[in-house]
Amino acid sequence: MKTYYIGLYTSNGRDKIKGNWKFSDEEVQQEADSYLYKVKLGYTLTAKANISEEKVKEIANEHNISVADVLDCL
Repeated sequence: MKTYYIGLYTSNGRDKIKGNWKFSDEEVQQEADSYLYKVKLGYTLTAKANISEEKVKEIANEHNISVADVLDCL
């Protein structure tokens, strides 16, 4: 079963920012540790979340929208 993962960040301790959806927890950690996120953007990883592909497809079918639209809304 495929699962989608995302990192949740803060910027300078104030703004709450979603990272990009990934296919593994390791990819989320790589994103958080990247030069772009840590240094250039000043993002701090505060939490990680995940959702199964099955659940995303279920929501998409219920609301007649695409999987990408569901992920954008979460």
